[in-house]
Amino acid sequence: MAGPKTVDLLALAAQACGADCAGLWVRVGGCERLLAHVGLAGAALEAAERDPLLSSTGRATFDAAALEPLPADALIDGGRWVALAGPRALTGETPRALQVAARLVADELARARAEAELSARAQLDAYDRFRSVFEGISDAVFLKDTAGRYMAINAAGARQLGRSVEEVLGRTDSELFDHPSSERIRSADAAVLGGSSSVTYETDSTTAGGVRRHWLSTKAAFRGTDGAVAGLVGISRDVSAVRRTEQEKARLLRTIEGERARLEAVLHHIPSGVVILEAGTGRILLLNQQAADLFSVGIDEYAFLQDIAVEGYGPGGRRYRKRDWPQARSLIAGEVVVDEEVEVVSKRGARQVLRISSAPLRGASGAIEAAVTVFNDITERRRAEVSIRDSEERLRLAVEAAELGVWDCDLASGRVTWNDRQAAIFGVAPGIPGTLESCLARVHPDDRPALLRQLAGGQGEGADVDVEFRVPQGEGGEPRCLACRGRVFRDASGKPARMIGVVRDVTAARRTEQEAQRLAAFREQLLGIVGHDLRNPLTAILAAAELQTRLPPTDARNAFATQRIQSSGLRMQRLIADLLDLTRARLGGGLPLARRRCDLSEVLRQVVDELQISHPARAIHVHLEGNAEGEFDPERMAQVLSNLVGNALQHSADGSEVSVRLSSSESSVDILVHSLGDPIPSELLPMVFESFRSGRKSAGAGMGLGLFIVRLIVRAHGGTVEVNSHPVDGTSFTVRLPRSQTPVSVDGSGSGR
Repeated sequence: MAGPKTVDLLALAAQACGADCAGLWVRVGGCERLLAHVGLAGAALEAAERDPLLSSTGRATFDAAALEPLPADALIDGGRWVALAGPRALTGETPRALQVAARLVADELARARAEAELSARAQLDAYDRFRSVFEGISDAVFLKDTAGRYMAINAAGARQLGRSVEEVLGRTDSELFDHPSSERIRSADAAVLGGSSSVTYETDSTTAGGVRRHWLSTKAAFRGTDGAVAGLVGISRDVSAVRRTEQEKARLLRTIEGERARLEAVLHHIPSGVVILEAGTGRILLLNQQAADLFSVGIDEYAFLQDIAVEGYGPGGRRYRKRDWPQARSLIAGEVVVDEEVEVVSKRGARQVLRISSAPLRGASGAIEAAVTVFNDITERRRAEVSIRDSEERLRLAVEAAELGVWDCDLASGRVTWNDRQAAIFGVAPGIPGTLESCLARVHPDDRPALLRQLAGGQGEGADVDVEFRVPQGEGGEPRCLACRGRVFRDASGKPARMIGVVRDVTAARRTEQEAQRLAAFREQLLGIVGHDLRNPLTAILAAAELQTRLPPTDARNAFATQRIQSSGLRMQRLIADLLDLTRARLGGGLPLARRRCDLSEVLRQVVDELQISHPARAIHVHLEGNAEGEFDPERMAQVLSNLVGNALQHSADGSEVSVRLSSSESSVDILVHSLGDPIPSELLPMVFESFRSGRKSAGAGMGLGLFIVRLIVRAHGGTVEVNSHPVDGTSFTVRLPRSQTPVSVDGSGSGR
C-alpha cells in the first residue's frame, strides 16, 4: 500500500505544486518544520482548519511517527530524505487535502530555496572576501593536508618560493626546499599535526632554486566534519631583511661599543684632562682620571663641575665667576675656546696653571646638547719657561758683560746672523745679517787659511771651532785680535745644518800678554845681570870676612860683627845662586847636575853645622837610619837641605826644635824635615813650590825661590818632594831620591822633561 499510494500521493502533490517529484523530498529538519506548520495554525492554514480531513483525527495522519523512510538509496546531496505518507486509506477528499499539503510544501520549498539562495550568496560573498584577504596578505598563507601537500597558498607565498601558485599546489616541502630546510619544516609540521594547538618559530631555509630566506612562521591544525585533524593552516613572514637589519644593527652596536671602549681608553690614558658636561644642567657626563687628578677629586665624587671647590684667575689676575669659565661659555653661548690659560687655586691652596680648550656639541637640530672641555696642566712648563727666560736674560747680561759677539750660521744658505756686539766687532751696522763669505773677507789674509781649516774640520769631523784671527780696522788702524769658538749642529740625517759660536775681542789681552812676556824677559835678563854682577863684590866681602875671622880678635863686638858679615854674605851667596839657577832654567838651559858617589849623611851634617852657627838659639836634631850613599850631586843636595832646613828654622815657632830624619831603602833615600808652628794656609799649599811664591804671608818670607829651587833639584835627580801642613802635627817636607838614575832635565816651571 505504501508504495503505490506513496507514489500517487507524491505525484498528485507534485502536479498540484507544479514541481518535480524529487522536489517534494525535504530534509528531516525541513519535514519537521512542515509538520510543525501543519500542526500549528497559521495564516495560510485557516481554511484547512475547517476541513474535516484536518480534524484532530486527521492531524495524526501527518504525525512524525507515521512517516515512512525511503530506501537507503534515496539519498540526495548526502542528506537523508523521507516521504510524506500515512497509514490511512485515501478518501475522496484527499486531493483537496493534498492540495493544501502541496501548497504548504511548495511554500516551504520556496522559502527553503530562497534561504538556500541567500545562504549561497552569503557564502559566495564570504568566500570572495576571504579570497580578497587571502590574496591581499603580503605574508605567505597556506593550507597543507596531513601528508604535507599544499592544498592552498596565496600568490605572495608562491612568489617568495620563487614559483607560481600552480607550481606549489599538490607539492611537498621536500620538492620546494633543500633537504636540511625541508627536514626542519617537516619537523615543525609534525609537532602541529601531533596535537600542538599552534607553533611559532623562526628558521632559515633555502629554496630548491638556491634562494636563502629567514622565516617567522605560525602554524595550527584544522579538523574535518568528523572531528579528525585534516591538515594545517600556516602563515610565514619573510623576515630576512629584518634579520639583516638586526644583524647590521648588532654589528653597528658592537662597532659603537668598540669605538666607545677605545675612546674611553684614549680618554683615560691621554695626558690631558677631559670633561663632558650636559647642557642645561651642567651635569658631568664624562670625567677622565686625568681631570680628576687635576682637581684632586675622585672620578665619581662629583656630579657637577661647579661643585668642585676651585678658584680660577684669568689674565691680569681677574677672578672667574662660574659663567666666565670656558666650559660655561661653550654651554651657554656656544663659544669655542682655544688654549685659554687659567690659574687655578684648589681647596688645599695649591696653584696650577691650566690651558683650557672647550667647544659645544650640537645635536641634529643644531641645539647645544653638551660641551667637551680639555684641561692641560702647564704649571711645570710655565715654570720652565720662566726659568728659561731668566737663564736667557742672565746669559744675555753675561754676554754683554763679557762683551762677547754671538753668531749663528745657516750652513745650507751661508746666511749669518749676529748680535750687536758681533756687528760692532766686525764694523757693520747692527741688525743686518751677513754671509759666511762676507765674514771671511773681513779676516786678515794671513789668518784666513787657519780659520777655513777650522770651519772645515767642524763640519767634517764634528770638532769644535777654536781659533784666533785678526780683523783689520782700516788704514793705519790696529787690527783687532779675535778669539772664536763655535760648534756644528746636525739635522736628523746627520748632515751639518748650523754652526753657532761666540767671538771675544782679545786684542787688549794679547797686548797685555806680549807686555808681560817682554817684562818677563827683561826680568830674566835683570836677574841674570844682578846675579852675575853681585857675585864678584860678594865674593870679595866674604873673603874679607873669612880673613877677619882668622886674625886675633880685638874685642867681642868686632868678632860678632865679623860673624854677622860672614852669615849675611853666605845668605846673599845662596840667594844669588838661586837667582842664577832660576835664570838658567827659564832660559831653557836646564839645571845641570854633577853626580858622583857620595853619602848624603855627611852632606846633611855639614849643612846643619853651618845653619847651627847662624841660628845658635835653635835646636836642630838629626836622625840617621841606614845607608845614605848614592849617585848624587852633593853641592845641589846641600842646596836642597839648606833651603828646607833654613825654611823650617825661619817659619817655625821660636824655641821649637827642627828635626831632620834621613832614612833609606834598597832603592831610595828619604829626607824628612819637620817643624812646629803656624801651618801653611790650605789655599797656598798647591803653590809653595812655584817661583816667587811663599807658603807664608809674613814680612820676612823672602823672594819665594828656595822651595822652587828645591823642586828643580829634586826632579833633576829623578825624585819627588811633598809637603804636609797641619795645625797640630806641624809642617813636614818629604824628599825621596833614587840612589842611581839618569839625570833629568827640567824647564823653568820645575817640570821634568
